[in-house]
Amino acid sequence: MKINKKQLMPAIVLGVICIVVAGLLAVLNLVTRDRIDQNKWEKEQKAIAKVYEDGAPFTEVTDLSSKLGEAKKNGATSTEIQKVWYTEEGGYVFRVATVGYDDGLEIMIGITPEGKIAGITHVASSETNSAEGKLNNYYKDKGANDSALIVGGSTKTSDGYKNAVAQAFAAKAALDPLELWKDAEGGSDNG
Repeated sequence: MKINKKQLMPAIVLGVICIVVAGLLAVLNLVTRDRIDQNKWEKEQKAIAKVYEDGAPFTEVTDLSSKLGEAKKNGATSTEIQKVWYTEEGGYVFRVATVGYDDGLEIMIGITPEGKIAGITHVASSETNSAEGKLNNYYKDKGANDSALIVGGSTKTSDGYKNAVAQAFAAKAALDPLELWKDAEGGSDNG
């Protein structure tokens, strides 16, 4: 079967268009990457301030998977705990990914040194916003052993919140003995 130039030309043109568009997207990504990272950082800082209102400076936990090894035994998994920050006083903020009605529910949870929830909010979600606002208020000042945390959720979103809170408390239990705030060298790093 002979292929003539007329039949081959649309495929060549389409291939060239795809290569040019892919190149333009790569350049656009390089140009906007720093700004996107800055916006993510600012959003995280706002969420941290919202869930831990005392204004304490936070340091991000590095090498999270090795430090959360004990949390896996207590029910948390490092794949669900995305990031952790701690204060010099021993408080924590956890960024937890969980599943509610839909995938992609990401929640920030602040826990005081005394083991009470300082605050909780969603940072990424496709859930019903009004339900999340009620859940944010529901968990405030609750501890890991509060009977209110044992009650099952009436919706998939509330189940996702309940699971995220359990993950955060299990991770706090694993991180507390490490006393990360005592190892901090001369100050904190809010990023």
